[in-house]
Amino acid sequence: MQGPLLGIFFTGPIAFCIGVIGGLISASRRITIRGNIYLLFAASVLVAGATLYMSMAEPLKLGIVIDAEIRNCRSPELLTEQAIKRWKEIISISQNRLSWGEINVPNLLKKDQGVILDLLVYRRKEIRKHRKLWNYGQIEVTAWHEENAPESFHAGFAGASCADYVQQPRRLYFSESYFTPHTTVDTLLGLDILEFIPKEYQHKQNN
Repeated sequence: MQGPLLGIFFTGPIAFCIGVIGGLISASRRITIRGNIYLLFAASVLVAGATLYMSMAEPLKLGIVIDAEIRNCRSPELLTEQAIKRWKEIISISQNRLSWGEINVPNLLKKDQGVILDLLVYRRKEIRKHRKLWNYGQIEVTAWHEENAPESFHAGFAGASCADYVQQPRRLYFSESYFTPHTTVDTLLGLDILEFIPKEYQHKQNN
């Protein structure tokens, strides 16, 4: 989808500028036919290199590390009304699926084995995987970004009882961005999943 935009706004103008510069050099210095061939080859290499560089994927965001403190815990059932409203916004065409949501959303939230955690997020940083040719697969951890802002998550790492969460001290948590798809409940609530930092990332970040 972004290929045409890359050509229209980036590689196209770059190729045009390189062509104009090459033409001016050729005309001002009266370069021979062989010289023009070399100049054309060099311009083609520059355009191809610029196109290849700009078309390479940006780093993939794997998740965020959150330095936060739990301030409140709620049952997903308390958000039933908001969840039904969100379901209607997601499924706005099929009347049958609208009816399904009104009947089944409350049951889904009631049976959910998690809680809604209201956190005070002090700071966060991202874990990314590079995808360019020279650094493909390398994991990068960004610097801390200070926040001191409230944010809510759906969590199930300690079960479905708020009593098991409210005693948690300020600590580091993790919210995955790529590999784990959101469940139906997460989609209905419009919240990201909160968990402990996976072992494969623990040694890649510092306190």
